Amino acid sequence: ANFLRDAIRHIPLARVDVREQRAESIRAPLAGRARIVVARAIRLDDLLGLARPLLAPDGRVIAMQSERGRSDAPRIAAAARFRICGERRYALPDGSARALVVFQQEV
Repeated sequence: ANFLRDAIRHIPLARVDVREQRAESIRAPLAGRARIVVARAIRLDDLLGLARPLLAPDGRVIAMQSERGRSDAPRIAAAARFRICGERRYALPDGSARALVVFQQEV
């Protein structure tokens, strides 16, 4: 959350809110309003399920994935009725491959 708050200050981004809470506890106030849901350290199937009620119709979910997680992402997304609409690969300082994978709900 600190990284996201710092990014908001430096870019700057308007109408952005960082919530450092469990998704289950913020459903009512954000239901159907989130344009982007970002999380880390959560299984992709759980993330997509928790994000669905929060997302606006054009909302996206961004998941940080390991190489293995990235390869499983299409199957998990399809099972949750999402599709992959973007991906950005990068490497950690130790050289480990990672990806930011962007998902959109299927209509």
